[in-house]
Amino acid sequence: MERLRGERAEPPGPLIPVKAPVLKSCDKAPVRFHAGSDPDPLDRKTQLAVNSMRGLTAAFSALAILIAPVALASEADPHQLYERKCAGCHSPHAGDFVWLELDTGQEPLAGRNSGRSVAALLEGGHGRLTPAEAAILMSHFQAIRASGQLFRTKCRICHDTASGLVRRALILRDGTLTGRYTGRDIGQFLTVHGRLTPSEAEQMLGVLERIATSTGRID
Repeated sequence: MERLRGERAEPPGPLIPVKAPVLKSCDKAPVRFHAGSDPDPLDRKTQLAVNSMRGLTAAFSALAILIAPVALASEADPHQLYERKCAGCHSPHAGDFVWLELDTGQEPLAGRNSGRSVAALLEGGHGRLTPAEAAILMSHFQAIRASGQLFRTKCRICHDTASGLVRRALILRDGTLTGRYTGRDIGQFLTVHGRLTPSEAEQMLGVLERIATSTGRID
């Protein structure tokens, strides 16, 4: 009804807030898809992302399985272990380290300048080696000393290092050290190569066979 002229308007009363009803999780109707209906595009994208992540996880797991044996083989190769953990501060190759930086006449092996035991240094954490790595290197240093400097004096002028020669060109095949590409019997070849005496040829064959075994060059 229209207000009469001259009548005073009453002020509006205070506003009373009204709380909106809160839906609980159980009040929300679950989304169901029926046969023949298309799911929400967002749900499709989420599922595709989940499937992609599962595929990547499986691929990385398979890659880790393939890489693990290579890593383990590298850990067991004393030459690569030395080059990775020691060559940054010492001689580039383990043989040079033994003959140039150690007193090979001392037992146990000791530093030429410091006189300190190499085994004690490695066991004390020098080079951040694990106990297993320290044991591998100590055994390697002792084997180098026992084998003498025959390779350094008779072969290195043409072949750089014994470990490099084995990695590049030799392999143990059925227990016989063989040229990887030539198929040549290296034991027989050494008797007419490098001007080695019969005893030197036998000694050198033992050195190369030891390196091939320790580096996994076995067919």
